[in-house]
Amino acid sequence: MKPSIHFERFNQTPSIPLQPDQGFTLIELLVVVGTLAVLALLLVPALAGTKTDSWRVQCQNNLKQLQYGRLCPATETI
Repeated sequence: MKPSIHFERFNQTPSIPLQPDQGFTLIELLVVVGTLAVLALLLVPALAGTKTDSWRVQCQNNLKQLQYGRLCPATETI
C-alpha cells in the first residue's frame, strides 16, 4: 500500500499572522551596516601593520641564519 501524501496542508496560511512591527526597519539596518563599516575601517590599519611586522621578523631571522651559516663552519674542527 502506497503512503498517501497530503499536499493541501502546504497551501494553508500560517496560524500566527505576521505583525507589521516584526523585522528590522531600514534605519536599523543602516545603523548596523554603518557600525560594521566603522569597525572594518578601524581594523584594516591594524592588520596592515602586522603584515609589515611579520616581514621584518622574517628578514631578521634570515639574517641570523646567514650569520650562523657563516660562523659555524669556521668553528667546527674536522
